[in-house]
Amino acid sequence: MAAADLNEIRATLELHLIAGFGANINAQDDNILTGQDGIIILTESPEADTTPIAFRNTAYKPISSDSFVQCLVTFGSAPYLTLGSTTNSYNQINGSIEVNIFTPQGVGPGANYDLASRVCNLYTREILDGIQVGPPSGPSVVTASQPPAFFQSTVTVPFNVIEEL
Repeated sequence: MAAADLNEIRATLELHLIAGFGANINAQDDNILTGQDGIIILTESPEADTTPIAFRNTAYKPISSDSFVQCLVTFGSAPYLTLGSTTNSYNQINGSIEVNIFTPQGVGPGANYDLASRVCNLYTREILDGIQVGPPSGPSVVTASQPPAFFQSTVTVPFNVIEEL
């Protein structure tokens, strides 16, 4: 087996979030997500009744009266699990999913925490294509929301993958 494909790991975690927020995904090919209506999903869910999802390094202009979530997948340490050569060895790749939840300011935290609960329920005790997801933490309220017209909280979910070289 070859080293882990970080884009494949990222796409699997993002796909799980998109599907959990109501988008119907028909295919995933070369890290491109295709929706039920054939639209390639780049920055947000295509269905009108779903919560828009923005991803790292994509342009998204939120509407101040609508809720949305932002998904950021990051990779961290990768300790060796076995010693030896560059073949028949194992590494552990660690990372985290940070989901920022944005709801309109001035309506209270209820809608924000409903979305945070959805995120926590999606990832709790999951193993997705060999990706072991840890327990979520949060929602943690962000006092200086970016963009400022929203109430923002953050849910962080750790994950790890065992890589076979």
